[in-house]
Amino acid sequence: MIAGDGIAIIGAGKGGLALLKVLLLIPGVSIKYVCDIRPDSPGMVYAAQHNINCVTNFSQILSDKEVTLVFEATGDEAIFREINEKKSPGLSLIGSRGSKTIFSLIGSYEEVNRNLQTYKNSLEERIIERTEELEVANLGLQKEKEIVDGFLLRQQQVNEDKTRYLLHATHQLKAPFAAIQSFLDIILDGYTGEIPERTRDILLKVITRCKLLTSLINEMLELAKLKSLFGDEANMANAESR
Repeated sequence: MIAGDGIAIIGAGKGGLALLKVLLLIPGVSIKYVCDIRPDSPGMVYAAQHNINCVTNFSQILSDKEVTLVFEATGDEAIFREINEKKSPGLSLIGSRGSKTIFSLIGSYEEVNRNLQTYKNSLEERIIERTEELEVANLGLQKEKEIVDGFLLRQQQVNEDKTRYLLHATHQLKAPFAAIQSFLDIILDGYTGEIPERTRDILLKVITRCKLLTSLINEMLELAKLKSLFGDEANMANAESR
């Protein structure tokens, strides 16, 4: 088919009307003439509604040098032969059989387009469904992340409470053991009078134990301080990442 002006349809009955409607749907195709001996034929009425030239005699069409393609849609062999005899060599003529073939091809083309459009719509619907499913999944993951974050926060708070308790407990233990050790030193130095040798041996063992416990308490204090320091640094890093 030729895009632009130069296309004419002769015969505006049901077949001509169907051909006209299909041709008007094709981008770039413009119909210059529609011809029929009956001005009230459905194709003529439809053509007039679309500002297409309507004529009752095809002689005007054959004399128009801008017309390069004619569809003969009457199905009358005599009319086809007459047009074929009178047309110029540069004018292409397609009879009713050819028009039906082209009409069938155009119908197939439209069917393919409809199927493609249906597939496109189906694909868009599936994409929307998958997108919604992903959004729901992301929302679920976000909620799970919030639960895990809350659990980690509570765990961190528990660890901080344990560290504070450890610091407090070790401080509370350090002072009594230091006092016991001082009293034992006073006794061993003879400030409370003479003590039996066996008693001295026992007191020396006690003071050894006190020193050992004091050393353990000091290590616990250092460990608690390190945990507290690392906890503060971790909190600062989390705050900066947010």
